[in-house]
Amino acid sequence: SKVSGPFQRESYETVLKTGKLLADFLLEPALKVDLEQFNKSRVKASSVNISEAVAAAEKVLSKRRQAPKKVFRVLPEENMNFYVAGRMSPPTKEHQEVLRAMDLGTILSEALVMDYNLAFMGSICTDAERVESRRMILEAQKALVDLAVLFVTGNPKNQEIVMAHLPALCKLMGPFRMPPLKPDFDPALKAELEASVAEPRTGMGTEFVLIECLRGNVRLCADAVPKEILEQIGSFLELDEDPSTSQISDFFLLLCEPEGPESVLPINQELVARLLLAPRLKNVARCIHSVFGIDPKAKPCSKPERIVELMCKVVSHDNVRTASMLQSAGVNMHRVLDALLLRAKQVKETAGHPGADTDADATRCDELLGQLLELLAHLMESLVNDPKLYGRKPFWAFVADECVAIVRDYVASHVTPNVFAGLPGALAPAYYTCRSALVLIKLVITNGRALGLVDLEAKHEGYFAELAPLCMEIHKYHGQASDSLLDFQAVACLKLVNNEVLMAHRLASANNLDKEEQLEEAPEVSGGEVDLTGHNERRSPQEFLALFCECVSTNPKLLNKMAARKFALVEIL
Repeated sequence: SKVSGPFQRESYETVLKTGKLLADFLLEPALKVDLEQFNKSRVKASSVNISEAVAAAEKVLSKRRQAPKKVFRVLPEENMNFYVAGRMSPPTKEHQEVLRAMDLGTILSEALVMDYNLAFMGSICTDAERVESRRMILEAQKALVDLAVLFVTGNPKNQEIVMAHLPALCKLMGPFRMPPLKPDFDPALKAELEASVAEPRTGMGTEFVLIECLRGNVRLCADAVPKEILEQIGSFLELDEDPSTSQISDFFLLLCEPEGPESVLPINQELVARLLLAPRLKNVARCIHSVFGIDPKAKPCSKPERIVELMCKVVSHDNVRTASMLQSAGVNMHRVLDALLLRAKQVKETAGHPGADTDADATRCDELLGQLLELLAHLMESLVNDPKLYGRKPFWAFVADECVAIVRDYVASHVTPNVFAGLPGALAPAYYTCRSALVLIKLVITNGRALGLVDLEAKHEGYFAELAPLCMEIHKYHGQASDSLLDFQAVACLKLVNNEVLMAHRLASANNLDKEEQLEEAPEVSGGEVDLTGHNERRSPQEFLALFCECVSTNPKLLNKMAARKFALVEIL
């Protein structure tokens, strides 16, 4: 700003150039150094010409810059700035640490404190210079915001440093602000400024620095985000006419589950639920009403799967409070089931067109159907189930046909001995869709039997019979991978449809384990020979308890007798 002298254009251009170089540095793969060769070269260091060494390094780096790069995409298209666009390789952690040692986090935070409307606050600039000053500061700060995104992505220490300057980030969040104008300000320049702030999606993109700071960082999500920031981000989401297309919704997803389903934060779930269901967020409410048919006149949103995903994160892990809040707002099990059946019908109709996927492929790949399936499973696990739900024949038909098909396809596509090295990873969508299908099957069969709906179960007996070998395959491989999330549901379904198969597998596994133990720890008998007769077979306490629980849980008479003597049973255990 021209306050005590002319514009510092050289500084402005240097900031842009330096920002670009640092971004390139963060995206470059780390150099691999041969330590032995490096130590040898240190002896000759005194004879090395520094300028020649720099020129040689620049030559190597220039070749690497010319090589084709993967595309790096952090910000959505409407917030893409000049050098982040078109790339997708993640930042190099070693380079992030180098820049952290150079205090880049603090430097960025200090640079972002400057108000881009500074020239309109009493400077000696002309109207054109004020507009030019604002443009220059905005360009420089946009470059630094993009650099901040690269600096914190996937790096917890850098995330902590930048989040310490949260107040400065918050001032730059949201759409660009109109500067204070004098009455005699140039009308043409005023129109130019008004056009720059008219679109609600245009802004600095600082929200995405905050989102990347929270991604994968459970501590920051739990402790570092005050309620005021939550309200502020909610108001930015409401500015979008169609909130389902806004990338800002990632903020709410991460608050609920910063690092996957095992990192769920119930307090944040409740805060997010209250905010999203608040009457003042009318555009968000319209999206919810259109997805679940609460208001037939509501304008449909472009990405309903995004809205359903938000609802899933809010109620996951049996959060009864948030599930009750959704139900009070009209998102109950019947409406979710209606939306699910409608989507399944649409998917089948689309699959019937020439060149489209088959029914099974389309059902598996449809993101909205998978999210609705997961939401219904969460609600049914959390809330008291309505008996009327189980009396609906289309529900039984969907569970028997589509849900079993989802499990069948998951087993055919993903259950192999080498798949589970990195669970859930790339399998996440198919993995959670399969889990939700198993939950629905389990609940429908269990509660259907309790309600005496044996005829409906018998009508679909063929589908459920097919489930036994599928669940057995899931149990084998997911059990080996110590993955209880899906294995638990598969075992529960297997007990319902064919418990003999499960018992036979467990007895065979126990026998194999016993034989291995006998071979490893076989006692010696007189004469130095090894006793392999099996007379010394033994079981661990854990195995005895597992077999005991298995016998009890499959014998109704025992269960009834134990119910009357539970205190004695606890004493025995």
